[in-house]
Amino acid sequence: PTLIYYASLFLGDEEQTLDHRDRARACYERARTYRPFAQAPHLALSQLARREGDLAHALAEVRIVLALPPDESHRYDPLWDYFIGPESQKADELFTELRRLLDKGRSPGEGAPR
Repeated sequence: PTLIYYASLFLGDEEQTLDHRDRARACYERARTYRPFAQAPHLALSQLARREGDLAHALAEVRIVLALPPDESHRYDPLWDYFIGPESQKADELFTELRRLLDKGRSPGEGAPR
């Protein structure tokens, strides 16, 4: 579930960058279903609504964030730990291996450890 949450947020950002607003919204809403008390999906939906000129929806999403439970354990957002958690260490290792293979002129997956 945490990886789906991350993937949904990151894919939503890419879709938003490509101006695929409906796809971006669907991604952020998927992330919200996995972590309903996390702040990131609501803030992303707020930003998307603001870019579309829907100030009422943008403010509504911010109000949801402000109304989240004050207890940090209940409003925990996995994105807070993305760059320091074990997943990020593994990602660093995988990218290091990818760079090593690319420097050697090999394709990823061509003799890469699995």
